[in-house]
Amino acid sequence: MLDISVIVPCYNSAGFIERCIASICKQSIAEAIEIIFVDDCSSDNTVELIKQSMSVWGSSIQYVIIQHPVNMGVALARKTGIQNASGEYILFCDSDDWLDNKMCELLHIEALRNNCEVVVCDYKNVYSDTSYDSAPCYVNDYLQGLLLCKCTGSLCNKLIKRSLILADKFIYPTASFCEDYVYSIQLAIYARKIGYVPKPLYNYCHREGSIVTSRS
Repeated sequence: MLDISVIVPCYNSAGFIERCIASICKQSIAEAIEIIFVDDCSSDNTVELIKQSMSVWGSSIQYVIIQHPVNMGVALARKTGIQNASGEYILFCDSDDWLDNKMCELLHIEALRNNCEVVVCDYKNVYSDTSYDSAPCYVNDYLQGLLLCKCTGSLCNKLIKRSLILADKFIYPTASFCEDYVYSIQLAIYARKIGYVPKPLYNYCHREGSIVTSRS
């Protein structure tokens, strides 16, 4: 069994997927990682770029590309990735974001050292003209922190034990807006122990036109 399955939902990601892939393939424990790309019926050349990028940066890394026949949204793309993962732990990475090259290693060390089912880290907010580190993403009462919006509900700054997220009691949301919070609240409820690495190891790209910057 590999240590970590990195799940990357993709939809028309040609403009930024190469940066994302390079950051995963350059992880300091890349030999312990598999990458699961879930293409949500892209209409551009995302899939071709994934194959090209993996041949350049990830020739020794195990990966799979799963293609949805119709667009189903990021929540169901993540669920597809979970169902096809084989790693002991799961890490999510959005296709327009990227990882610090020691993110997997540092979160994995914390998980093993303290027998954690979830490990949280801080992240960096990246805009077209500036960037800044997030506020600390962990408080001792993590569930309360999520409910009071003191902690981010994003999945992408968390290493998660696969057995926890596959438990029968776990609910998989189908909406594609703030579905992360549904996952994160359940993680806070069900995890026996949650660890924290106080470093901004995930780069969160605030991109015009993404789901989280759209309003209705």
